[in-house]
Amino acid sequence: MTKFLTITNYIKEIIQDTIYEQHVYAVGGSVRDLLMKRPIKDIDIVIDMENGGVDFAHFCNEKGLLTHEPVIFERYGVASFSFNEFPYDNIECVMTRGEKYPDRNSRNPETVFASIEDDCIRRDLTINALYYNITTGEIVDMVGGQNDIENKIIRTTNENPDIVFDDDPLRVLRVVRFATRYGWEIESKTYESMKRY
Repeated sequence: MTKFLTITNYIKEIIQDTIYEQHVYAVGGSVRDLLMKRPIKDIDIVIDMENGGVDFAHFCNEKGLLTHEPVIFERYGVASFSFNEFPYDNIECVMTRGEKYPDRNSRNPETVFASIEDDCIRRDLTINALYYNITTGEIVDMVGGQNDIENKIIRTTNENPDIVFDDDPLRVLRVVRFATRYGWEIESKTYESMKRY
């Protein structure tokens, strides 16, 4: 937890008085684990600007802040890098995005820039759709993830779980993994949809 806050505070200093201020968020598992006071392994960053992840990685590299050139995955708009200050901590950075799965036999979605709200809804579970505003230190929760952590419930981000599992049926196994890891209850609509998929 301390490492998470140290790294996010470092990023906060980097983005102060730049175009990235108020646009950079830690997201997903690191925020969930922060709230649950669990060890944080990886920090994923989203930036609510078109091509934000890749552009931010180049911005940091041009300032000489990275251990090496960022690794770019163009198809997904993802950049992977480590800061000189934290050489053993890998950061994945991406723009807020929407996804479509046009090929039913592939887990490779088409990605497009989207609002932070759309980025949230495309995620699998409410507990993984929590955002930490690096500028303000506030938690942004659009789907009740904090309540679900408090009440020990696993549920999909979408009111219609079929949409979540139809996009990627492997998400069913992710639900099972989280439910068994934490010993939490799977919300009824989510569970019924899992049985269908």
